[in-house]
Amino acid sequence: GNDDGSDDEEDEDESSGNRGGGEDDPMYTFACDSDIVVDMCLAGLTQQFGDSEDDSEWTINTAASKLLQVIIQSRNEGRNEIVAKLLSFGSQRLSSPVWQVRDAASLATGCVCSCPDDYISNLIPTIAPILLKSIDDPNL
Repeated sequence: GNDDGSDDEEDEDESSGNRGGGEDDPMYTFACDSDIVVDMCLAGLTQQFGDSEDDSEWTINTAASKLLQVIIQSRNEGRNEIVAKLLSFGSQRLSSPVWQVRDAASLATGCVCSCPDDYISNLIPTIAPILLKSIDDPNL
């Protein structure tokens, strides 16, 4: 123990950020509220800063895209709503005059492709036209 009689292990857990998790943890609840997280990620997809061509560099839009992929891969409950939101985001923004918005549309639609194979096979007719249109965009 510490000189003050407190337990070292408890102090170590708090300082390392290990909160124990579980349903009583507010961060657990926040992480499970995928609607909020998906909306934040969609906003993050349009965040393009700098002219780095280094694909290994993490950016806000790269992180948002990766998180959306993880959410879509891990969620069975609510997946239909998330996919619908991503496809709507993609199709509504693909004709934007702003290339960053078109890029975000393409990224959102591409995230849907990370769904399990048995799920995505029904979505190909919806996804393909969006992604094919973005292939012809010289800015993406």
